[in-house]
Amino acid sequence: MTLVSVQVAMDILSGAIEPALLGRDEANVFHSLLEGVVIQDAAGVITANNPASEAILGLTSEQMRGLTHTDPKWGTITEDGEPCPPEHHPSSIAIETGKPVLNFTMGVHSPDGKIRWLKINSQPIYTGKASTPHMTVTSFVDITEERKRQKAL
Repeated sequence: MTLVSVQVAMDILSGAIEPALLGRDEANVFHSLLEGVVIQDAAGVITANNPASEAILGLTSEQMRGLTHTDPKWGTITEDGEPCPPEHHPSSIAIETGKPVLNFTMGVHSPDGKIRWLKINSQPIYTGKASTPHMTVTSFVDITEERKRQKAL
């Protein structure tokens, strides 16, 4: 298992946020991941994302950044097809409890009107000796086709 440490640096002049990985070719690793990754602050605001997140969610970086998990654009649903309230989103739970949320399945309405099923992991991130997380790093993969195959069996 490889552990990658992520730091986030913000350019205060442009507002751009760049992920920086310690001891690696930083941006190349973040941008080459096949898993979608979004970084959210403690309020749930998306502050950074990678290209895979754009491909999976069907949104550009500009469309994603600044959105929160409470934004109705997400149109999230549970595995039962019921609306998934924002407080039940993995990043919300990780911020609230301070514990990782792993293998969470959720449907997201994409701009093309289709539902994309995601397998999601969200990690709370702490600064120094803080007792509460100041952000989350959430990764996800599209499992839509896998779900279709399983239902066909």
